[in-house]
Amino acid sequence: MRQIQGNLFSLPSYLPEWINPDNWTTSRWRTAISRKKISVPLRICLETKLPEGDWLDFGCWRGDDVSNISLFRSNIYGFDPYWQPEFELLSRNWSVISCVYVLNVVETHNERIQVLRFIFERARNALIVAVRCDGSGEKLTNINTFQKYFTRMEFADFLEAVFPENEVNILRPGVAIIKK
Repeated sequence: MRQIQGNLFSLPSYLPEWINPDNWTTSRWRTAISRKKISVPLRICLETKLPEGDWLDFGCWRGDDVSNISLFRSNIYGFDPYWQPEFELLSRNWSVISCVYVLNVVETHNERIQVLRFIFERARNALIVAVRCDGSGEKLTNINTFQKYFTRMEFADFLEAVFPENEVNILRPGVAIIKK
């Protein structure tokens, strides 16, 4: 059982265990930063022709991208297992799902694959994935957060391996759209 804002609840059965913050080995939620503007990866994606329809920002953290994009696109919603745990949003499919910098804080390769497959199953048209590509390797920070840095080639190879049957468009280093 998990407690959020004074209420105890258990995760719905359709959700994987890795989505529960109680199961995380590091303080992933501490990596959330406040933004005044739309994040660079989503600005890049908005410049391309994204499918119309509803949009879920998976791992939206504090929801700043959702707030900023909702000023001109009303059908965007945010989910974060720690900051915005509206788990019912994961019980349906979405035209577009974005996953920005989430994979950088997931500690294991296998869990990164599980995250991508889980959200891709819920995307009807496209999945936006963005990671930090400003280094390589991984480390545990002094505030107990994990950071995985991808090289450009590592990111592209990773997506091609996870989605061998789908069109993977690398828009910029660390920013991709996978279409169904």
